[in-house]
Amino acid sequence: VNSPLPYPNARCCIFKLNDKADSLWLQYYGKTESNIFGSANSADGGYYIFGSCGNVEHSAVQQAYLAKINKNGNLIWEQNFDGWRNSNILGITEMPDGTIVCAGSTDNAGGHKNGTNSFLVFLNSNGSFKNHSPTNDY
Repeated sequence: VNSPLPYPNARCCIFKLNDKADSLWLQYYGKTESNIFGSANSADGGYYIFGSCGNVEHSAVQQAYLAKINKNGNLIWEQNFDGWRNSNILGITEMPDGTIVCAGSTDNAGGHKNGTNSFLVFLNSNGSFKNHSPTNDY
């Protein structure tokens, strides 16, 4: 759910409901102009939320965004991919060894200058960058 906060400080709101639709918690995440495209369960009972967020220096540029939150909605860590123009994380998976694999799209992954490109990013379980693999235009 996108936050009702006014532009340019719009952040995303995530909330958890119980089986009676009562709110258990509500938290705001992200940076300026954040868009959450999805979430995934983590092995430790928390969640990953992913999408894109605005670049503070270049407001028209979106950067891929990933955050890990615990089961109570508290932020554990967040990561954005600075330098990749108009990038989005569209899906993630957590591997048995704890590696987080993010799939997404960007206007310039791997130095491509024209069109949209897909990418895979591999992160350690603490959110630190491990490796990436840009793919061909699609």
